[in-house]
Amino acid sequence: MSALDLFNNRNFPPFAFGRQIDETDAVLADYVAIGKLIVAWAKNPQSAPTTMAELRSKVGAFMTIDAKYTRFRIEQADSDTADGLEFVLRLPPAGQVAESEGRVASALPGQDYPLPNLYADLAGNDVPLDAFYGRVADYTMRSCR
Repeated sequence: MSALDLFNNRNFPPFAFGRQIDETDAVLADYVAIGKLIVAWAKNPQSAPTTMAELRSKVGAFMTIDAKYTRFRIEQADSDTADGLEFVLRLPPAGQVAESEGRVASALPGQDYPLPNLYADLAGNDVPLDAFYGRVADYTMRSCR
């Protein structure tokens, strides 16, 4: 199936320009809390969830995971091994990238690229660690937009 076919048969939320409540803001209610969980799991991978049910249970107070997500896995790069470092490249869904690229390419002059509300909200934040946790949650949980 081509990226265009995936775009035409998409099952991911719409994309729009400008500051808005976007699909991730609607499901990710607390970026800082999710970021703290992700950092804890990164530092101690054995504490991370291993099933979708366990993930939903651990993040349920801060995030809603749509029922269409039935599979779950964690990928974490190695660090400082005898063989060197491992770089893990996680590719976004082809259809979602095709949609986003098309919408950005057809934007009118002066339209702003849509940044997550999180970044505007954190711009004046005087708690740097909260900003860090929020960014970790955003770049870990958000699909390519």
